[in-house]
Amino acid sequence: GIGFRIGMQKGFNSGPLSASFSIMLEALFQGVFAKFTLYATGEEAEYYDVKATVAVTGRLVGKIDFAIITASVQVSVFIRADLHLIAHRKTTVQVSAGVSVKITVTINCGLFKIHIHCRFSTTVRATASFGHDSTALWDRAAAAPQMLADMAAFALAPPTNAVGWQPIKEGADLTVYVVPQATGGQAYPKPDGADYWYYVGQFGLNNPTDDGSGTEPADTAPSYAALLRGVLRWALLAIDNTPSSTPVTVDQANGNLRSAEQVQHLIDLLADPTASPSPLPSTEDLRLQFQHAFATTVKIPVTVGGKATYQVGFMPIVPGMTVSLGPDATKMRTLDAAPPISRAQRLSAKRTRRPDAVSAYYLDPAADGQAATADDDEGATFQGQVLTEFVVLAIRTALQKVLDAPDIFTEDVTQKSIGDIVKALSDQDLSSIVGMTTRFMLHG
Repeated sequence: GIGFRIGMQKGFNSGPLSASFSIMLEALFQGVFAKFTLYATGEEAEYYDVKATVAVTGRLVGKIDFAIITASVQVSVFIRADLHLIAHRKTTVQVSAGVSVKITVTINCGLFKIHIHCRFSTTVRATASFGHDSTALWDRAAAAPQMLADMAAFALAPPTNAVGWQPIKEGADLTVYVVPQATGGQAYPKPDGADYWYYVGQFGLNNPTDDGSGTEPADTAPSYAALLRGVLRWALLAIDNTPSSTPVTVDQANGNLRSAEQVQHLIDLLADPTASPSPLPSTEDLRLQFQHAFATTVKIPVTVGGKATYQVGFMPIVPGMTVSLGPDATKMRTLDAAPPISRAQRLSAKRTRRPDAVSAYYLDPAADGQAATADDDEGATFQGQVLTEFVVLAIRTALQKVLDAPDIFTEDVTQKSIGDIVKALSDQDLSSIVGMTTRFMLHG
């Protein structure tokens, strides 16, 4: 085979404006040419199997800086064509094209900065074929043994609806920040006709990303990507797996093989509310996975010199999570194999008309004076449904990224181990899912 890569880059600066542009052309040609001889008759024929790939990638980066307001844009575009020619077989062409746009606007207000981020990406694929299959000299050779036919039939068998959730013992570190947010609303639990100030505690997984502002985040631990990596591995293991509450190790999970067809089938199952049996994980499945796969630490944001930058992705409360907020900010705790809470959490607060005087906000699993019980369906509906839909949305989006990645499943590589699939997605790939899950948390 033979391949080459050639490219160019240009940049310029003019006053507050700076920009650069690069374009890259890549091509690869590989294959085999041979002469086929049918010894029974002495006939000969030329055989070839050739693959060619051509890809063009472009990148545009621009920034305009007016001191108070700074705006930057990054645009990446690619187009790729894969051609496969085999003697006496129809020619197939696969074309894929994608674009990714990221815009960041920063407003410098002196004591603090406001960052506005917009991001969009999409990939389009199409396949076409030319010509038709014809009978070749090698097709007249003896038929393959029955065993090979049986193996082919087994390989083409459609995937089953079996989804068996089983926890994975990993212990990945997750940092969850509790972000108090002042808001207004009627009295709880019984409105009295007046509005009051409350502090609402929002839960956010640390998710440091490069927003183009040059500001170093206060916490660089990729907790959001770690969560997505953990639930993606969990979902891939669940394909055609026997349900179990006994955890497996990461190495045991990583060794299983999965195909693109199985991944697509799981996406379809998780999106089908009528699937039977239900493929969705139960609240107990989720509790076991969070217990064994993650070591969750709850913190409050800490400022340095009056300022700090935190980047988080909002998440729902996890079974067993109990957090109290007070003026001394001393009631945070580390979660480790916490027991489940079945009753719906009640939101309670001491009320006042001044937001700075709110003295406490807490999640109270028995605010009505009754103890939470394991048989309480209300709690399972309230807490379990939100957490289940959050995790399933994250899993479906991550699985789609697996299928969209150009180098995970190819025409030649139809199966890969779970470990290789999860490793192929970078922290940045997984962190970009935060927009989907945060919109779910804010709007449902």
